[in-house]
Amino acid sequence: MSGIFKKFKSGDKKITSHFAHKLYTVNVSNSVGTYVEAGYEQKRIVDNVEVDVDLSVFAYDSLYDGSKFEPDLYDIDGSVSVISPHARTTNGLFKRSIHDSLQAMYYTDTMNPANTQHNIGFEKEFRILHKSAQVLSIPQVMMGSGIVKESVIITSGSTILKDDGFGNLIDTTLVTQTALTEATKSLDLDFNSLYNQVNVKIQSAYSMNSLADGNDELPLDNKVRFYDNSAYANKVVARNFTPIDTAFGTALEFDGVASANAEVRGEITSQSLVRVKAGPQFDFKNEGYDDDKWQIILKVSASVDQPSKDIPFASAYTEVLSKGSKSFPIRLQYINTNDNTNKGKYRIKVKDDRGNVYTATSAAVFKDADGFTSLSIARVGTNILFHYRTATANVGNVTLQMGATSTQKQVGNTNNKNPWILGAKLKWRGKYKKKKKKGDYSKRPKPRKEYYRNFKGAIGEFSIYRGANVINGAPLIFILCDTEIGGETNKVGNVFYNHGIITLTSTNSFRYTKGIRSNFLADCDLIFENSHQIVEQEYTCQVKEQEFGFTLNPTIVKPESGGLLKDFVSGSAWSPYVTTIGLYDKNARLLAIGKLAQPIQKSNKYDTTFVVRFDS
Repeated sequence: MSGIFKKFKSGDKKITSHFAHKLYTVNVSNSVGTYVEAGYEQKRIVDNVEVDVDLSVFAYDSLYDGSKFEPDLYDIDGSVSVISPHARTTNGLFKRSIHDSLQAMYYTDTMNPANTQHNIGFEKEFRILHKSAQVLSIPQVMMGSGIVKESVIITSGSTILKDDGFGNLIDTTLVTQTALTEATKSLDLDFNSLYNQVNVKIQSAYSMNSLADGNDELPLDNKVRFYDNSAYANKVVARNFTPIDTAFGTALEFDGVASANAEVRGEITSQSLVRVKAGPQFDFKNEGYDDDKWQIILKVSASVDQPSKDIPFASAYTEVLSKGSKSFPIRLQYINTNDNTNKGKYRIKVKDDRGNVYTATSAAVFKDADGFTSLSIARVGTNILFHYRTATANVGNVTLQMGATSTQKQVGNTNNKNPWILGAKLKWRGKYKKKKKKGDYSKRPKPRKEYYRNFKGAIGEFSIYRGANVINGAPLIFILCDTEIGGETNKVGNVFYNHGIITLTSTNSFRYTKGIRSNFLADCDLIFENSHQIVEQEYTCQVKEQEFGFTLNPTIVKPESGGLLKDFVSGSAWSPYVTTIGLYDKNARLLAIGKLAQPIQKSNKYDTTFVVRFDS
């Protein structure tokens, strides 16, 4: 008879790690969703008492309200003496605090504001945080070590959001344009990172790419988060603007002030505008780019009153977008009150060797809830086309100018190396030249340029593409109409898989706050698959033929015999059956018990091996 304990050798133990997944379906109602599944109640021990584990998903609103954070103030007795002015979520948290946390954790790298936080390995993520966002928070007991990529589905009404496996939350019910892609975008001014400067007058802002230039634009006199997000390092300078918040994101508002002093008009520091240094990628030249096709897309909101309409050189046309002074490829103008018949319309103007080519919007343009109009200017071959949506048109209808009307004209060379100007026109005014006096050295005349016809209003989402989408219908309509139907992108938020955080940051804010839903994520159905690491413990229990030939089963003892064994135990045919295997620590404390499906007789002729596996 051998003992009942046996020590394991190093080769008898094996630990294997793998991942298991579980699919969750949660109904979120009034900002709270609790997961309930029969037979899956999770418990934990607190102070020797078994309690339920909270399996609730919470929805939050976040908001940057533009003011300095002020918490509640308390008296010495613990009562609140001053209540914080900031808005709160349904469970009493500050929307401002949630927003600041999102910004710091995921959206803004304070050391390099042109980059987002922790984006390594997720280069395909599209991260933009606006003044407001919606958040779904999944507890770790549900999401485990992370959410499985491409497993998130959020449904509310007829709208379905999914993740694309790269950290983007996609609105599958939005239709996007297809002819223009990120790969063809050569200029993309990103104003959205200015949300935390809303209603603050900014004297100067630069693209992050300009920091390395070291030319006359440095040093910076106001380092704000403004940069060009295109694929090229463009020189971008913005002066004297006010960021404003809109449904589609952040736009820049210009004051439209023009000085009567020619010297002041010649200095960019006194202007309210954006200037983009010329570059071959958007100068429409045959230098590796398609010269026959290019497209400009922007949103404009114009003030009825244009201060610069009379100073200097009275004109009915205020300059919204321009490039060049004499030979220019394109100019977008707003018709001001100097023309009572056409005031409030926009027109484009192109000049080539044969003279001016121009056209105006034939009717009042459509304006969104914030007063913005989406405009598209494209060149296809030798034709310039002007697309916009009329105020009376149904959603999806687009008015086409200079592409399908009798006013269509052909244009020739439209290239130059002048900068793009948003909010003004750069005008050539001759040359400075001093009169020669006896004994004076001759001086070379210098060209004289001035900014004038300054625009009062706001501009947002300014992009230039190599290529053009000029179809009169889908998918171009999604660029020009409201974002209830579609737009340039259907990426409306982010999924941070390892943190269990889902954010809805879309610029289509009205789409997700309309009707009975003040918060899209507050009332939705959420499906996701979690990822949970499982550690499998495997112990090989080897029993030699001469070992464990005894049993601890009390039925082998004769009743009232003083501990005498039954006769069959002492016979030569005796061999016990194994029903249970226990694992003990070095102090002989029972840690785990394994039950066999059926008893197995212990052999006296050969060794027996039992394998015990359990997950932890």
